[in-house]
Amino acid sequence: MDVDWEKEKQGFFQGSQPQKFAFACPPEFGGPGGFINPEEIFVAAIATCIMATFINVSKRRGIKVVSYKSHTEAIMEFEDGHYRITKAYFKPEIVVSSQEEIEECRLVLQDAESTCPIGKSITTKVIMEERITA
Repeated sequence: MDVDWEKEKQGFFQGSQPQKFAFACPPEFGGPGGFINPEEIFVAAIATCIMATFINVSKRRGIKVVSYKSHTEAIMEFEDGHYRITKAYFKPEIVVSSQEEIEECRLVLQDAESTCPIGKSITTKVIMEERITA
């Protein structure tokens, strides 16, 4: 992962692909606004890791996922003299191909949250609020 400072409280980050992503500090911390910020990138890492793990395990178990989308809301609190993201409300909406797959899908989703590498690396409490339908 490469990070390059551009100006003031803005920069770019780039992973293994050639695409660069602009980011900045949020306005609450003196940033210009209008850019994704590090806190959002952190929350995106949680949500994308859970999704990738879920899709991988679902495929192995033969669950036919018709659609998947999620929304995650994070809570930042001031604790012990520091700001930290203490909770992330993860709200996936998943459609599977049959009613019979709903309960197994729920179990796979719970497993994905507890086993994805990002989830295992953080202290943020992930609160699952899933909606699974057929």
